[in-house]
Amino acid sequence: MAGKIGQVTGQEVKTYKGVDNVRVLQVALFGANPESVVYMNTSGEDTAPMNGDMVIVRELGADKYTFGIKDLVLPESEPGEKRFYSRDSDGNVIAALHLKSDGSIISEAVKFSLGNGTDEILDLLDKTLIEFIKLVDSTLLGGSNQVDLGGTASTGTLFKIAEPLATMKTDLEAIQTQLSNIKA
Repeated sequence: MAGKIGQVTGQEVKTYKGVDNVRVLQVALFGANPESVVYMNTSGEDTAPMNGDMVIVRELGADKYTFGIKDLVLPESEPGEKRFYSRDSDGNVIAALHLKSDGSIISEAVKFSLGNGTDEILDLLDKTLIEFIKLVDSTLLGGSNQVDLGGTASTGTLFKIAEPLATMKTDLEAIQTQLSNIKA
């Protein structure tokens, strides 16, 4: 049998021919009733297709397998890029990781978690940012932590770095806001 196109109508993870934890899809080949098809996923990935996704089904001996899935998400990747995403029950993308051809990585997520033990690291980073912002403020406002770097008020090194320090403070506050969003 050459490959046929079908649509996923259901699925389950079960023991199949003595192998545990096999994802078996129910696929309606066009013009036929749904059939059981073994889903062959890429090693190291755990992806569950959704009902309505399109698949190519191939027969190997007495069994049917699918190796590729086409969902209805609009492609966004340019040549040389890779985008991973998850979808909600309606098929909408709710989290994505886009590896761009310019070397950047774009992450989009409703909720972000770094895994076990990261709350302590995030708290420490937050405290460090707070203290650094206080130090920048104190330096800019002439507080007790101000460092005299020589020169007059208009020519001294402190005067020359005031604007970059103000910019740094703004950037640190933005990082602190993003950190709060990550911890939420």
